[in-house]
Amino acid sequence: MSEEKKYPEIADHPAIVKMREEHFANPAIKAPFTLTVVGDIIQTNPISHLIDPEVRAILDPIKKSDVAVGNMESNFGDYRNQRAHIGGLMGCKEVAADVKSLGFNVVARSSNHSTDQGVDEMLKCNEYLQQAGVTYAGTGFNLEDARAPQYLETPKGRIGLVAMTVSFNGRVDNQSSRSADTGMEMAAYQGGNRNGAAGINFLRVTPSVVLPPELFEGIKKIKQYETDYAQKATKEHAGDITSDGSEVKALMERMYGKVGDPNKRQMVHTTMFEAGERPCGLNYYPNADDLRLNLRSIRQGKEWSDFMIATVHSHDYNNVLRHMDFLQETPSEFLVDLAHKSIDNGADVFFATGPHLLRGIEIYKGKPIFYSLASFIYQLWGTPAGPDRYTDNHLDQFYSETTETEMNMDMWPPQAVTKHPDPKNMESMESVTAQLDYDGGKIKQILIRPIEFGYDAPMSQHGIPRTPKPEVAARILKRLQRMSEALGTKVEIQGGTGLIKF
Repeated sequence: MSEEKKYPEIADHPAIVKMREEHFANPAIKAPFTLTVVGDIIQTNPISHLIDPEVRAILDPIKKSDVAVGNMESNFGDYRNQRAHIGGLMGCKEVAADVKSLGFNVVARSSNHSTDQGVDEMLKCNEYLQQAGVTYAGTGFNLEDARAPQYLETPKGRIGLVAMTVSFNGRVDNQSSRSADTGMEMAAYQGGNRNGAAGINFLRVTPSVVLPPELFEGIKKIKQYETDYAQKATKEHAGDITSDGSEVKALMERMYGKVGDPNKRQMVHTTMFEAGERPCGLNYYPNADDLRLNLRSIRQGKEWSDFMIATVHSHDYNNVLRHMDFLQETPSEFLVDLAHKSIDNGADVFFATGPHLLRGIEIYKGKPIFYSLASFIYQLWGTPAGPDRYTDNHLDQFYSETTETEMNMDMWPPQAVTKHPDPKNMESMESVTAQLDYDGGKIKQILIRPIEFGYDAPMSQHGIPRTPKPEVAARILKRLQRMSEALGTKVEIQGGTGLIKF
């Protein structure tokens, strides 16, 4: 018998733990260093060449940063020559080079729109970015590639990035056409000489509907009926089985996962319910392996870089009655836990995208967490509609008078001017950029610049970031100040900008 290993996991060896703790404490870049973090980039055409001073006031500081990062949510293609599907969040192929011209040298590519045009087009977009000199993470040829940390080499040090997307089991959006929001392809592992599947680095989670205890008792009765019926059907079709129903229970657990204490949580068909004190709210339970391996990728990324960024694109929200997640300011418990664990595993910055409105900023162990930076470029009105969008709205694309732009103005919820009595009050039309200044391996301050997407601009310029009017800037900063204060972070308002001091 071989001698028992003293350290069953190399990761737990005291010498490695000690080195990791020292390296994870602060960024390894000692020179003065500036990082700009933004939200979702939904871009249909180039904007880096614009001379409008309100636009330049937002773009120029980004270009001066050592590193600028955001979530590249839209794809891009050769409209005139490609044969692939054109629709969904998509821009012209020149966007890839424009992202670089804007100053972005690293982007996340993981979102629910990454495969709107299919996996082949997703990979082609990745090539466009690579050719432009932009490092990307979050999608790839297989799951190892999509989940792996990717690196940007800079004169001041190496930057790492891990990007993930949350996938909600059983969630069905009402925008069901590929041109609107679907076709999400999950990357899969390769094994030996068997290729994996290209796609997105998904973090699978199961939502659970929170019910008052008295209503949850009814769910338990429904579950018992479901189990009894399954037991009876199995006996009829497969012969005798044990009378305690263990086979049926084991089958349900293999299909849907263990639910824990049955007196507190139950899975009925594909929906999970639990008893709690937040009626009609939602909790989220991540797939254990997806969470563990993404955190391992973050840890690997930090170990082999001088500054580590982790990001997730997530549409989680707490209240099931508020179906539009871009209306909810409070991050879910799941998102907070993911952010904290990412920092614990080496991330120097964590930022979330997906909800197209601002959420607060938390400083956890001296490192910033942005629970949502909303959007940075928001050119939804310029996205190609695709024939099925006409069909979904009971229109004939050849006989209808409605243009693609008008379809987008009506369809996309955050900017649906036909569905909001006063679209100027839509908080999804307001955001910020965050400039993080470091020196000596320590963060010194975060400078917050408010932006808006064209309240008074012509339709053709809608979605381009610009400096807001003073009253709008004040509204944005006060909202961010209030939400961040709830997370223990003080945001000072100085004129038209916000400041977090360290």
